[in-house]
Formats: sequence, C-alpha cells, structure tokens
Amino acid sequence: TSAYSRSSTGSSDVSVTFYVEVQTTLVGVTVEEFYASEDVFIATVALALEVSVDRVDITSVSSVSRRRLLATGIIVSYTITGFTNTTGASQAAATLEHSQSDVEQSLRSSAFA
Repeated sequence: TSAYSRSSTGSSDVSVTFYVEVQTTLVGVTVEEFYASEDVFIATVALALEVSVDRVDITSVSSVSRRRLLATGIIVSYTITGFTNTTGASQAAATLEHSQSDVEQSLRSSAFA
C-alpha cells in the first residue's frame, strides 16, 4: 500500500512525501525474538529496497497462532518513508511483494537462527 503525506512551512512551499505501509507474517518467531533482532529486520528491508535504515519504521508487532498449521508467529507492520513520488513508492511495494520470501529467508539465517 502506498500513501502520501504533506507538510507546509507556513509559506507557499508545500512538501509532499510518499510512503509504503507493509504487513508481513513471520512464522516460528516470537515477539521477543523479533525485538531482540529488530535492527536486523530493518537492515534487511532497507537493503532489499536500497534505502537507508532510517527510512524503515516498525509500527507494530503482534503474536499470531495458526491452529491448522500448529505454528505460532508474528505479524510485523512497518512503513518505508521518504519517496518523492508515487512511482518510487509503487516500485518499493512491488519489490517487497516479489522479494518477500528472500527477505524472510535472510532474516531466518541471520536474526532468528
């Protein structure tokens, strides 16, 4: 999902920036494990998008349980900020969608091993 925000400095100058809101599920990871390795998650997402880590903000982390799979995990919601147009935000969303399994694998091998 992409969205935008704008701010005004009180003059006729208006600054518009775009951001991407993302929600992903990590199976087999607890909230505690995530927060112990939050910096690795942020770095992995930033690397996948080729943006600086200060543009990735975790907005929430919550536990989930899937009875059919007998697996627990977490849902991580985060935003990537600082896009100057909708094209950049849309490309970032598409990149994350296509590389989600790569991001999850990278996290498993480095942060949650």
